[in-house]
Amino acid sequence: MVSGTVPYAVMALLGIGFILRRAHGSWLAPGPFLALFWTAGLALPPLVAPTFYSSDSAVWYVVALVGGFCLGSWVAAGHIPTRPVGVTPHPFHGPLLRGLAAAGTVTGVLATVIVQMANGYSVTSIFSAQALMNAAAAFSQDRYTGQSSTPLVVPLLMSITYAAAIVAPLAARGLPRRHAISCVVGPLAASFLYALLTTARAGMLMVAFFLAASWLAARVHDRGETLRMSPRAVITALGAGLAVATAFIGIAFVRVGSFSADMRQVIAEKLVGYAVGYMPVFSQYFTDSAPTFPERWGTATFAGISGSSGGQSRGYDDFLPLGPGLSVSNIYSVWRFLIDDFGIVGAPIAAALLGFAATRAWTWLIRRPNGVSLVMLACAYAFTLNSSTQPPFMFTNVALAIGLAAVVLSWPAGAVAVPPGTEAAARTSPRTWPRPKAPTHPRTPDRVRLASVGAPPES
Repeated sequence: MVSGTVPYAVMALLGIGFILRRAHGSWLAPGPFLALFWTAGLALPPLVAPTFYSSDSAVWYVVALVGGFCLGSWVAAGHIPTRPVGVTPHPFHGPLLRGLAAAGTVTGVLATVIVQMANGYSVTSIFSAQALMNAAAAFSQDRYTGQSSTPLVVPLLMSITYAAAIVAPLAARGLPRRHAISCVVGPLAASFLYALLTTARAGMLMVAFFLAASWLAARVHDRGETLRMSPRAVITALGAGLAVATAFIGIAFVRVGSFSADMRQVIAEKLVGYAVGYMPVFSQYFTDSAPTFPERWGTATFAGISGSSGGQSRGYDDFLPLGPGLSVSNIYSVWRFLIDDFGIVGAPIAAALLGFAATRAWTWLIRRPNGVSLVMLACAYAFTLNSSTQPPFMFTNVALAIGLAAVVLSWPAGAVAVPPGTEAAARTSPRTWPRPKAPTHPRTPDRVRLASVGAPPES
């Protein structure tokens, strides 16, 4: 039951994004990025799962929310910001960043060991494929029936892993290529191990999204401009997304403990629900039970920051069907959280304020680069990347990770630090990452070029 207005809504979002892209100079500025993300977010469900439920009112309300975000973004910056002459990238404390990246890798592994031991499972199961599937399937069953336990220290340890993901792209600056790759991949590998043994994949996705968000923000910090969507950037993004998707699917099979043909069909149906189930579930929520006026005032979207007992610190418990006779899902997208907070009448205004704040962080990072604005922009990108599932700020340990990353990135650099992105950082090693580019020079006039190679000047 696909909404017949979806093509028009997709064109509307694409038009909004294109207008704002002209104003901000790149599809990867916060406003155009969200518009592009939700252009795909509205187009994919009817293409991938045409039998899923959808409603015209919910589709157009999403357009209104994204439009509100983009309006706030345009108010914050009506044109392309530029970095003033003489302003240089903020110098970070390199050893401290690399220490946090390494610590986040260790804490992710340690959290995995602790949660396994607390529930009576052996971490040695990873050395046997069958033992791994048996342990993971049993743990998943215990988790869904409420019989598993998570020691309090585990979320705290994972918060360090999330913080490591935020600083890792910056910690890798100036390192030899192998060390730089280890610095970036370490927190992701630790979160994958945690997801593999506990079958809880949200943490792995959180780390992946924070790595991508921080990398985008770091490019703005270093260059004073937003990355353009070149073919190389698109291919890199698709490759990274494919790797994360492969890990996600592999853990789904480990979760059920089988790779049989019957299980492949079941997993395929579930993956479709994970990928595009947000719109049918949100559509039913919007038409049946969405509040008209504000109720929670931010304690759902920002539960991890507010610490309010009225906030939503985990996924919703009310599952809704994806369509007639189909499976159920509780993935509503960030828009349900925003509506639960501010109601149907207030959510577009809240979205506009979020767009304003995200774009202000973007302009500040370009004009006056510093650690706090970098973390704010990374959070804005992470919000967009998570927007089809749930807001990252609903988790307390994610809020702690954001605060820790902001403190570390704002720490005084000291005399030995080298500002990332400068020529000095690029000269630290002939094999540093990212590889320094050859300087470009204006085109040399023919007469000067001939004289430079010894040719006689013209008479």
